[in-house]
Amino acid sequence: MRIKPQEIIKARQLLKLSHGDFAGLVGVRRSIICKIERGEVIAEADVLERIHGALKAAGIEFVSADNEGLGVRLRKPRKSVEAR
Repeated sequence: MRIKPQEIIKARQLLKLSHGDFAGLVGVRRSIICKIERGEVIAEADVLERIHGALKAAGIEFVSADNEGLGVRLRKPRKSVEAR
């Protein structure tokens, strides 16, 4: 799995999470998230899996390359079904 630094930044911003809050969700230090976003380090596979999982669990959808944009969007809330 490959997630671009720009996708992580955009997703984190959509969720309105600070670097520290996002790092807590992923289970890594804040400095690691900052370095990944700046492209200073390439995250190990397990860290990328945790980033991907945390973003998906928080409501981020990864869109295919043929769509415009950075490749992430916030999932639309599901409509609730009222009991009849």
